Amino acid sequence: MRYVIADTQGVIKLTHMMNGSFRTPKIQTFHRFIDWLNTNHSLNIAKLPLNTSPLDSDAWFAGFTEADGYFGITI
Repeated sequence: MRYVIADTQGVIKLTHMMNGSFRTPKIQTFHRFIDWLNTNHSLNIAKLPLNTSPLDSDAWFAGFTEADGYFGITI
């Protein structure tokens, strides 16, 4: 499946939706992306920590993305 976001506002919305849902070291890359957004778009998105909630209460989208997903940004 390919989901394309064509504008900055869509990327920011997706970032807010995923923030706080990561459970693996991939959060470090995500936090670097948040730093980039904050710097280049004058935002103040907080970097939430790893999700430690029970697995059966977690959102499937973040788990799918961490397991086998890819997000690319092309300008």
